[in-house]
Amino acid sequence: MLYAQKGWTSTIYEATSDIGGRCETQRSYWKNGLIAEMHGEFISSEHSSVLGLASLFNLSLDDTRAYPSGTVDTYWVNGARYTQAQLDADWQSWAWSLFQSAIKQAPWPQSYNSYNATGYAYLTFDNSVQGGKGTAMFLSVSKDHGATWSNSLKFATFQNPVCLYPPYCFNISGGQFRAPGSYPAPAFDPTTGRLYVAYTDIVNGKAQILLTYASVSDITTWSAPAIVAPAAGDRINVELSVEPGSGRLDLMTNDRSYTGNTLFDVAYITSSDGGSTWSTTRVTKTSWDPSAYGVPCGSCASGVRPFIGDYDGIISLPGSAAMTWTGPGKTFGVYPTNLEVFFGSVTP
Repeated sequence: MLYAQKGWTSTIYEATSDIGGRCETQRSYWKNGLIAEMHGEFISSEHSSVLGLASLFNLSLDDTRAYPSGTVDTYWVNGARYTQAQLDADWQSWAWSLFQSAIKQAPWPQSYNSYNATGYAYLTFDNSVQGGKGTAMFLSVSKDHGATWSNSLKFATFQNPVCLYPPYCFNISGGQFRAPGSYPAPAFDPTTGRLYVAYTDIVNGKAQILLTYASVSDITTWSAPAIVAPAAGDRINVELSVEPGSGRLDLMTNDRSYTGNTLFDVAYITSSDGGSTWSTTRVTKTSWDPSAYGVPCGSCASGVRPFIGDYDGIISLPGSAAMTWTGPGKTFGVYPTNLEVFFGSVTP
């Protein structure tokens, strides 16, 4: 009929004696004899072509949204009732911007090998430049879930990287211990399409946290590194995370700022405006000296190798940030090898 309207002649071939039918009926999944028709799709009010066909063939339509009078939508989210007013407020405060950001990043048309850039993987690492280990940071991108990776791109250079690997190097003050030193910690912000990288570098004699970022639409152009909340003491072992709904930046670090640059604490540093301003919270209640604790070492004169930094990590949640770190504990081992893994959370 449609071809005839366009003036086209066609021949219809049917494989069975009946025309049409179900796509697939699911008969074994549901209990109590219930069945489900698979692979169908509701017709929405903006599907003008399908609605036009239904009208052309005089097909009746069922309004699946025709609820009885007084019926309201009810949602249950995170173990509690989620009202329409809450949904509207969240949509206006952060969900709309997140949705728009995803649309801008997504290529068109969508296909199996062309999808939202937030599905890409970004690997950052430090490496040698002309034989100088740990002097520059590099980035590699995977667009196929890690099957292949791009050539590495140098995006930043350390000015004076923290090196904590005695007896070969130890360039901050105090008793010596082994720790990760300077390395790039990446996190992606889906609300802005930015890839952030935090790292430590020695500035004016103290290890400070620096932050740089680039839009994933142009990963070759990076912002000038800026110091995060300048501190009075060394800050090392920085880890970075982004809360995906709001774009809140969360960092954790081992921080000497609370003890005149002598002992370490764990600090939480956060920004809700893309790094323009920061607030800092001390997480640990008791400071400690990493040079006084460590792991058993048969080749060390003391029998112990002072150590800090394993298991450090942070994750951003809508209402909090959770983190883990290594420090001296009370329930495992004996001094000075009584290191434990700690967990904590902070409300921004």
